[in-house]
Amino acid sequence: MSLLNNYFLNKISILFIFQILFIFSFTKCDIKVYDLSGDWKLTNNNNVTLTAKLPGSVQMSLYYSQIIENPIWRFGDTDTRWIAFQNWVYSRSLTLDSDFINNQKIVLEFDGIDTIAQITINQVNVTMTSNQFRLWRIDVTDFLHVGDNEMTITFFSPTDYVNEQAASYPYLVPGDTDSVINYYHGEKNRQFIRKAQCHFGWDWGPCLLPIGIHRSLQLISYQNLLINKTQINQYRKTQTTYEIEAKINLMQITTGSVTLTLDQFTQKKEFDSKQEIEIKLEVESPELWWPNGYGSQKLYELEIKVESGEETQEITKKIGFRHIELVEEPVSNSSGLSFYFRINDVPIFAKGSNFIPLDSFEGVVTKEVYDNFFESAIAANWNMMRVWGGGVYETDYFYDKCDEKGIMIMQDFMFACSMYPRNAGFLTEISGEIEDQIYRLSHHASIIVWSGNNENEAALSWWDPIIENPRLYVVDYSKLYLDTMRPIVFKLDPNRTFLSSSPSNGVLSSDPYVLRWGNPQNESYGDVHFYDYTMDCLDVSNYPSPRFASEFGFQSVDSIYSWQQCSVSEDWDIYSPLFEHRQHHPLGTFEMLGQIEMHFPFSYSNASQFESFIYLSQVTQAICMQTETEHYRRLKSSPHKTYGTLYWQASNDWVAPSWSSLEHFGRWKILHYFAANFYSSVIVSPYESAPDELSVYVVSDLLVPIQNDRFSLELWSWNGSLLYSDSLSYSVQPLDSILVYKRPISSILSAVSQTLTRQDCFLHFSARNSSNLFFLSSFYNVTLTPKIHFS
Repeated sequence: MSLLNNYFLNKISILFIFQILFIFSFTKCDIKVYDLSGDWKLTNNNNVTLTAKLPGSVQMSLYYSQIIENPIWRFGDTDTRWIAFQNWVYSRSLTLDSDFINNQKIVLEFDGIDTIAQITINQVNVTMTSNQFRLWRIDVTDFLHVGDNEMTITFFSPTDYVNEQAASYPYLVPGDTDSVINYYHGEKNRQFIRKAQCHFGWDWGPCLLPIGIHRSLQLISYQNLLINKTQINQYRKTQTTYEIEAKINLMQITTGSVTLTLDQFTQKKEFDSKQEIEIKLEVESPELWWPNGYGSQKLYELEIKVESGEETQEITKKIGFRHIELVEEPVSNSSGLSFYFRINDVPIFAKGSNFIPLDSFEGVVTKEVYDNFFESAIAANWNMMRVWGGGVYETDYFYDKCDEKGIMIMQDFMFACSMYPRNAGFLTEISGEIEDQIYRLSHHASIIVWSGNNENEAALSWWDPIIENPRLYVVDYSKLYLDTMRPIVFKLDPNRTFLSSSPSNGVLSSDPYVLRWGNPQNESYGDVHFYDYTMDCLDVSNYPSPRFASEFGFQSVDSIYSWQQCSVSEDWDIYSPLFEHRQHHPLGTFEMLGQIEMHFPFSYSNASQFESFIYLSQVTQAICMQTETEHYRRLKSSPHKTYGTLYWQASNDWVAPSWSSLEHFGRWKILHYFAANFYSSVIVSPYESAPDELSVYVVSDLLVPIQNDRFSLELWSWNGSLLYSDSLSYSVQPLDSILVYKRPISSILSAVSQTLTRQDCFLHFSARNSSNLFFLSSFYNVTLTPKIHFS
């Protein structure tokens, strides 16, 4: 437990420092800030009282006070569930001086308040919050006075809330399966609250239901001028000229001027009695921002200065200039439409993963944790991540790192695997959420597309109530994503594409706006999510040929070192109560065993084999994912024109069987080492294109041709002897995939000996500093000498 304690306690102290620095980084002159982070009194309705820190969560405060075990220790997800069924009250005193109070206005700001909370100041109810994803700025001028003031934040049980909402809704809103209770050990009716949907349990993560405030909380006092929010768009006006469009939203109607400055370029605009001002700035011949692997990530500082009388406020945003296109056009020799991103006129093959929250408790995910994650992402040659719709809109620091590292973002809005209500109050709340997030995030160069949800279009065929009454739920779906969400995105951020869902077939018509309804897994349109755990993962013919594979994967198990940090030795068995408790994917353990036993001579019989099972689960996951990913990469120049691979999933938010390439504490699984190779800019990729037919491709993401390079083939015996070699010259055009070698496998073997079999040897290939292996037989059948020792 000491490692676990240090992990959380060290991280939380760093978080407070960065939040304080952030709070004071953007204000000056007559604006005063009263920081509300720090110690609060925390009580519940069962006589628990302690000193707790905000930002933070009830659960972690109880842990730090040694009232509960760490929620991710053993069965902590269910042992601490009682917390979510109670109401919790944070309270504190704050002493305000006359300088603070005598300003004309005071605003209370919360970011990441999770979730249903009543705010009271001096025993007067100020407001009720109901959305984790809103930036709450509340006028509290009339509730505060000079001297001592009392503030309380009463959090109501999220489980009680969703159950009450579901019970009072006029009809069933599908979103739950028996797996939520039987396998996820979770709670139902998550679709009725604007809270991270994975907090209620998922097939890879725990149901921990954090309660608290995860980001900033402060009072801001000002006279007449305070910037509420800004929204920055940039687009290419001509081949050399880019235009910045800025919206500056003020807390109240004001008269004054706004100035944009970027290097030597500046633009000033006067305004009279306005609350929102729009201003444009042209920038000539800027250095461009490029995705990782295609160029540098130049970022400029855009200064925004608002003046009113003698008051001034300045803020700075980092922006990168790039031209984004999502190309959906007819494909020669194939039905359907293409689906790929063109950045600065260059087609980009997307390589990366799907991002889920790094931890259920946002407060323990510090700058250091993010930095380590991004180092791993770059080391694996990622250039894109999809921020998945069942988690959270990530922190500013996360998106800053994406900008700096050249990681493009497909940004889901936070809806996943469910239908949702469409009553007026819910849709109003969603409108505010979407607007808040577009204002906050649109300046980031890394965000290239908005997506309405994760798999909700596909979910229109999942549940019996929808099949029995499809019109009702198609109307619900359209009302939320097409009639409410899309117009806001189009109005605020017209230069980015809006996708209704992932996966989706896209749009049949833009005017009138009509989706291409039907099976959203159609390989000829849009993106697809593909999973099949019982097939032979090394047989390429089992995989689809999509335009863009935005989800695919296989499970594996975290290393024994990670299990040691959250469990005891009696848990280290695939049949132990804890392992079965943490395997949330129905039949997942048996599917992993099935893939292992298909390719390796292994059969699990007792706990002594647990570490061997872990190792083989990771090896199997890695070779399966390599096979699938290289299949998609080879197709980029084929009639199928596949142009993106985002595997599921990047990381783990606890220690459990999952699809991730990174373990919860940051260790690399074997898959991540493989990803660094199969996502290289140039790969040599062999496969058996037909029985006994070896085909080898060279795939290049380079912007320059490869001229007269050497390709080599080597046949090696399992005892380490080189049996045969061959080589030839080849050339590859920029951004191309070509067949460089084709030959019957039997002819290679017979060139050595008529008695040589596929079980006796394997192939090694190299081209352009890339190498790869091709195993001619399942490891189950290979001829190996036992107990080989290496010196």
